[in-house]
Amino acid sequence: MNVWFNRARCKCLAILHGVLIAALLCLSVPAAAETVKILAFGDSLSAGYGLEKPVSFTAQLQAALRGAGEDVVVINGGVSGDTSAGGRARLAWALADKP
Repeated sequence: MNVWFNRARCKCLAILHGVLIAALLCLSVPAAAETVKILAFGDSLSAGYGLEKPVSFTAQLQAALRGAGEDVVVINGGVSGDTSAGGRARLAWALADKP
C-alpha cells in the first residue's frame, strides 16, 4: 500500500471514531449519578497498538471526558488487525456486558 492511502485511512478512522463517540454520548442520557460506559470498538487505533496504556486512544478519551466533568468509563474494545467483517462478527459479544 502506498503512504497516501495509509494516511488517508488513518484520518478516516480517526474521524469515524470521533463520530461514533459523539453519537454514543448523544444517545445515552443516564441518570445523574450513573456512570456512563463507552465501548471504543475498532481496530489497532482503538486498541492502542504499540502504545503504553496511558497514551492510548481510550485512556486519553476517558481522561478528556473526566476532565470535562463527565462520569465515564471508556472500555477498550479494539483489536489490532481487525477488519470490518471481524468487527461485525464480534459486535454482539462486545456488547454482551452492556457497556
